[in-house]
Amino acid sequence: MKTKTFFKDFIFPFPQNKATTLNQLSKLYINKALRLFFINHNIYKLKDNQLFGIIFKLRFEDLSINDYTRSMSTMIRADKTSFIKLTTLFKHLLNIRAEDYNSEQYKVITLIFSYHIYPIDYKITDINNDLDIFPTDEKTEDKKQNIIYKEDSITKIKYMDPLKLFKIPLTFAGTNNFNRDFLKLNSNCSDISNISDYKIKYLVNYNNISPIETEVIIRIQDEPSIIIYRFKDKLIILHKLDKNEILFERTIMSKIKEVFIIDLLTKEILLVKRFNMNKAKGFLKPLKINKSLTTNDLNKFIIFDIEAITDLNSLDRVGKETFFDPIMISAFDFYHKKLYCETLSENFKNREEVSTSFIDEKINNDETLNNSEILRLNRINSIKHFFIKFIQPKYHNFVLYAHNLSGFDGILILESLVYLSEECSFKIEPLIRDNKIISIKLRFGKMKNNRYRYHIIFHDSLLILLSSLEKLSKTFLKDHPEMHKIKDKILIDALLHETNRREIENVEFLRELKMYCERDSMSLALIINLYSNIVYEEFKINVHNYPTASSLSLAIYRTKYLESEDLIPLISGDIYKDISKAYHGGHTEVYKLYSNEEVHSYDFISMYPSQMMNQYMPVGKITRFIGNPLLTGETLESLKDQLAFIKCTIYVDKSIIKPVYQTIVNMNGVLRSICATGTFLNQ
Repeated sequence: MKTKTFFKDFIFPFPQNKATTLNQLSKLYINKALRLFFINHNIYKLKDNQLFGIIFKLRFEDLSINDYTRSMSTMIRADKTSFIKLTTLFKHLLNIRAEDYNSEQYKVITLIFSYHIYPIDYKITDINNDLDIFPTDEKTEDKKQNIIYKEDSITKIKYMDPLKLFKIPLTFAGTNNFNRDFLKLNSNCSDISNISDYKIKYLVNYNNISPIETEVIIRIQDEPSIIIYRFKDKLIILHKLDKNEILFERTIMSKIKEVFIIDLLTKEILLVKRFNMNKAKGFLKPLKINKSLTTNDLNKFIIFDIEAITDLNSLDRVGKETFFDPIMISAFDFYHKKLYCETLSENFKNREEVSTSFIDEKINNDETLNNSEILRLNRINSIKHFFIKFIQPKYHNFVLYAHNLSGFDGILILESLVYLSEECSFKIEPLIRDNKIISIKLRFGKMKNNRYRYHIIFHDSLLILLSSLEKLSKTFLKDHPEMHKIKDKILIDALLHETNRREIENVEFLRELKMYCERDSMSLALIINLYSNIVYEEFKINVHNYPTASSLSLAIYRTKYLESEDLIPLISGDIYKDISKAYHGGHTEVYKLYSNEEVHSYDFISMYPSQMMNQYMPVGKITRFIGNPLLTGETLESLKDQLAFIKCTIYVDKSIIKPVYQTIVNMNGVLRSICATGTFLNQ
């Protein structure tokens, strides 16, 4: 771990400079070393509430490495009353690490406390909540890119252990099965506090944030105020191909926060993002125009479309768990002006079209597969076979657009790419936000240094052009009606209702479907091309670099309108959490529901942008204050004229018939905006 230059080192000398194991260090020397540090550096004489920062380090005995030093914790803020908590914490850290550092192979020759004493006026809101105690070994950082599951040899439970501290089952934390499996895997943990068993050192608690999100907190049994580990699980609500396919997002809270997407069916773990929660983000920077960009670069994209049978009647019965059977896939390579189309349904496919080695291997390895699972494997194999033709060097940096990547198509494609990545050493990097698949990057062409030379990216055109393909074609292709989306009511009705499946059992239907599918791909390709050229001519920006309309609009703003480099701060952490609570959905009211004569009603939209244009907005460097500003000479009159976000208590008179103050409340696990009367705390 790298520390700032203002940190100093306190080195504890071992008797006769003898090397010692971690267990011996925990039992014999931690108390002595910390006590000596407190005395030698006058920690006990610090002012009340004066803080110091401390990092616990060890230097191991290793003749092959000159400086084999490892941090056992990150920087911890404490005060002169924290001796007992620090000794308890450091002992537990040593006991946990003793399992990783074999006593015979790794022995400690030096104990180091890196420290810095803060000035008296330095304050933080909560010492205990400021502990990020587990370090990240920079030398092993690259090895953590591809984290796969492990299987316990005794319980046969599949788990992950990204920080090498606790075994976390690959089960959603909001279920009873998770707690059962977690306690089986971690014999030193319990969900019961104040337990008398000396083997139980840690207490696991569950915070059910909502029906789809659960936080797991692990504390020290003897000192519950010390949190030693925490993570969150959140279900990803997407249209599913099968009711057994469940995805959830697991966020590991440490110095470097890690976010994983876990598939409960296949036990696949995909690392989505890793970032430092406490890193200073700086300011939003203006973008420079790419002068090397040409119109030829705008043509490097491919459109594909999947046609499937979907039983919409089941929506009334089981919600989003709908029947979804892909029949055909088409693609139009706009750069090379080449059209592709293949049948996915086993009812029509020529058996010689696709190799069945993939399915045969799966069936041989798992004799319990039923017919539906075999059909699912067939479908995956067909899509793999279709996309493999685009995973080659000539398509490097191409974007593949679908018009429904965030829904059914995205799940289908992501599942197929996972299998491809296993077989061909590809690397997939999905980006999922607000329960939607934003993009999928596939890297290929692995080199000797384990990096990848080429990549292609999957985008959802619906996230850039927020309208149906039918409306888009009427707008962009109004002078080319022959390229509009085909309106075939019989064909569409057969696709949308499983009950009409018999309609697809003839060759004529398949021919019409092929024409319908190819037309969709070509129409969307022309629309994307026209749109990208419009943006390029106006702003000199490549649309294909941005997966959503919001990211494209931000790029346009940064390129053409943002002139200052210290105007908009990139906020994070507690400041972001506080400010984001001040923004939520708009308020629409209808007071007159009926009328005997013609009336005009209006819903005022885009109020945030209009206010940003007409009013002053808080920009520039942020000054944060903690406490009651009214006690510093401010008044309500002076505060209302300042650009500030203030946490306060709001009182709305109960005599108001139509209250306008809007707040967010948690109703049965769902956040809702309401207007009500009464007293609202911490607004």
